[in-house]
Amino acid sequence: MTIPHLSSWVHINLVSNLRPIWLRKLLDHGYTPERVLGFSHADFRSVGFTNERANRILHEIKNANPAREIQATEELGAQIIPMGSPDYPPLLNQLSDPPFLLYVKGKLPPKEETCLAIVGARSCTPYGRQLAESFAESIGSCGVPIISGLALGIDGAAHQGALSGNGTTVAILGCGIDQIYPRKHWKLSEEIQTRGAIVSEFPIGTQPVKLNFPRRNRIISGLSSGVLVVEAANKSGSLITVDFALEQGKDIFCIPGALTSRLSEGTHRLIREGASLVTHPDQILESLHVAREDQTGQDQADPASSPLPIRCDDPLSRVILESVAAAPLTLSEILVALKIPCEEAARALTRLEVERLVERGAEGKYSSVEGFKNNDPKKRKPG
Repeated sequence: MTIPHLSSWVHINLVSNLRPIWLRKLLDHGYTPERVLGFSHADFRSVGFTNERANRILHEIKNANPAREIQATEELGAQIIPMGSPDYPPLLNQLSDPPFLLYVKGKLPPKEETCLAIVGARSCTPYGRQLAESFAESIGSCGVPIISGLALGIDGAAHQGALSGNGTTVAILGCGIDQIYPRKHWKLSEEIQTRGAIVSEFPIGTQPVKLNFPRRNRIISGLSSGVLVVEAANKSGSLITVDFALEQGKDIFCIPGALTSRLSEGTHRLIREGASLVTHPDQILESLHVAREDQTGQDQADPASSPLPIRCDDPLSRVILESVAAAPLTLSEILVALKIPCEEAARALTRLEVERLVERGAEGKYSSVEGFKNNDPKKRKPG
């Protein structure tokens, strides 16, 4: 690797007792990593460290092996991007405590790309999972990279949705890039690397301990222009990401949920406090100043009047769509008529609503939106 002073940055990053916010203060006062690595006990004491902390830092500096760390990273097929590198994401420089460096396996989005973070509950409902995946798929297909944390639930659905829409997605880890967590998402992490990246500030071999995840959340929001929250309880870890985003001046978007659901309490509170309530991906695209293009490459003048591309290649969605096109039906009527499980029907209806192919009326009846038949690819006339 040819980045100047890489070894010094890696060495500093291996010193767990020297937090990013402290190093940032030293850098702002003109100290370089090389100079900090050469500090004596008295030097650390003179800049405000306690006697005990100074001893811990000196011990870690002495025992760290940056050359071995760099070699281990290269053997994983990853790269290290330190602060000051031309490849370091500029948005992270705006943080009060930016990561010293990033371990990246895959490829980061271009610096000029507008990114969206999608976060939410690990123990999400089918409703939340479907919405997270649908929003990520729709927004990702418009060239907006999706940033999340690879956790179970909403995070995983967001990554999967972005991949389904042939978009880019980046997973920020709370452990080393060689310690994929949860293990259930190992295959997903491999897929992410083909069209995005897995990223961590933590050294190789770092385990996914609880204290690491709030730290990684500042990077999730830091890389993004806005944060979409899909299902979050009042004490959800996702709200830590929101707090970071608010400090960073980012837009907050929330999808409303069921009034009786505990997983809606956090999102509804955010809405009351001023977050943007969104019910369709185009509302987020508009806020981020990203234009949706139709199949001919022309910008759509009015997203609300032009439904999203139909993605009803699964038989269930197609049957439901054709049924409500013939006559408005309640969920119960759909279940009786089609003899399908409630959860499967609800999931399909949610997606159809997100794509503005069906709408739910005041009496709870679902019907096709106006113009559906003209947008059905099976019913279009040639030319």
